[in-house]
Amino acid sequence: MKRSVLIFLTRYRRWVALACWLLAILLFLAQAAWNIMAERDAAQNRLQNEAGRVASRFTHLLGLHGELTAVSTDALVTGLMEDQRLYAVTVQVGDSLFSGQRRNEHWEAVPWDGEITENTVQGMSPDVLLIKSMDNQRVTFVNGEATITVPDSYFIPKEITTTETDFPVTLDMVILDNRGNEVQVPCDPFTIEIPQAQASEMNPPTDTYETSDPNLTLSFKCSPDSTIYLNGEQRTEDISSGQFSVSLPLSMGENTFDLEVRAPYSAANKHHLVINRVLPAAGVSFNGAIGARTTDARPKLDGKFEAGATLSLVSGKGKLNVNTQNNTFSIECDLSGYGDHTFTIKATKEGLRDGELTWTIERIPDSTSYVKQCKEADVAKVVDNPKAFVGTPLCFSGTVQAVESQKLTLSFVSGQTMTFSYKGDTQYAVGDNVKVYGQLLSANDDKTYEARAFFIVK
Repeated sequence: MKRSVLIFLTRYRRWVALACWLLAILLFLAQAAWNIMAERDAAQNRLQNEAGRVASRFTHLLGLHGELTAVSTDALVTGLMEDQRLYAVTVQVGDSLFSGQRRNEHWEAVPWDGEITENTVQGMSPDVLLIKSMDNQRVTFVNGEATITVPDSYFIPKEITTTETDFPVTLDMVILDNRGNEVQVPCDPFTIEIPQAQASEMNPPTDTYETSDPNLTLSFKCSPDSTIYLNGEQRTEDISSGQFSVSLPLSMGENTFDLEVRAPYSAANKHHLVINRVLPAAGVSFNGAIGARTTDARPKLDGKFEAGATLSLVSGKGKLNVNTQNNTFSIECDLSGYGDHTFTIKATKEGLRDGELTWTIERIPDSTSYVKQCKEADVAKVVDNPKAFVGTPLCFSGTVQAVESQKLTLSFVSGQTMTFSYKGDTQYAVGDNVKVYGQLLSANDDKTYEARAFFIVK
């Protein structure tokens, strides 16, 4: 019994070893076959990708030539077939063949006949975005996205004759698939803001201007590449320094000039100038500067006027004395009451316009005595019934809330605010705590008022 068991084991051990050896060979062959197939697939993918890249580059090349004909396309295909790696090239528009070539058995390029040998690898150009309004520019989609850059200068014409600074733009775009089919891309219109041609620091300062001079100097700063038109005619003055200047004769009365300044890629800058030439005015002036504020109730001023002119006081109260021998005058101004007093003297002479001399003087109280008279204001009562406080010297303690030209607004702890006019020299800023010494000069039934600050203490 023991011997038969040993014989049995020895006999079947050989079959087991043979089976293991055959299985190992089969696994080795399977791995080798798998590697060969994987390498073949990888090689095919590489070739297909390369074919796609060649097709994409060729599509871009076709786009650079604008509208193609069969002859020009055949020439480009012939050039591409010089690449010995290529077996065939076809160009299709929609489902129709536009041009194509393939290799024959001698690897020579021959016209396309639809025959493709086995084991060829094909690659097609990807979908592209065709921008028709940009000279058919083509943009290839990458991961489903096409990015375009539109420089402003592409759409803006070099010479613009309108004054509009918002330039409307509409893009006409389609998606082209690899068979040439088009799908319109919706695109909302948008605007490009363009600059206006420079014409700065202009003289005259306004388009409507009055002067007694027989000539007008029209001048302004501009870019050296500007083109300037005056009354429809192009000017030839040298503007290389960025400055334009010309002297224009004026007739009596109204003179009109149409000025247009153009610059590359800029909206036109247009001005309709109306220059009114008038007679010179009869001269009348003070001897030097006059003060804007005074405590004097009857200040005296003196000046001179044009020989042969007649002077008259047409606004304000005062006594005007005229000396026709030496063409001088003096005036004693009546400043009854605190606040502003305005005066006008008119000079009249035959053959000339009436000349006018207008000035304003603010009469203020004496600071020492006035401050002593001022009582601390109950702001709530003042605001509620301003007519009851007109002419009363008051002191307002508050915080500067706002500052304007010769005006300041105070806020108070009671919650009210008041605005005062002030022509003094004290400097103040928003947030400053100040004391205002002044009074209400006038008030109305609707509780509006004119409040004047004579002195401000910080």
